[in-house]
Amino acid sequence: MECGNIRLQQNFCKNPRPQLDEHRLEELSQLLSETFENDREVIITVFNQYKDTVITGKIRNMDVYLKRVKVLTANDYTWIELYDLLNIEINNNKAPF
Repeated sequence: MECGNIRLQQNFCKNPRPQLDEHRLEELSQLLSETFENDREVIITVFNQYKDTVITGKIRNMDVYLKRVKVLTANDYTWIELYDLLNIEINNNKAPF
């Protein structure tokens, strides 16, 4: 079945959540800490069951109890669950927001 915009097909077109191994989780955790401490802008890829989301901003808070990070974007703050993190990159373009 092709994935289109028909609501009935959405359940068939869901992306499975990727399982990150321990090594990858450790890399992401270390990068989160480094960018938070050094106030670096990051590009974060966040899992979504239909289409992954890319968020650009700066880490402003790391909540270890609730396992989430607060990101300041150009327009607002957003919380991202650590469980949903797929990738983190340092934004070398440094376009101010």
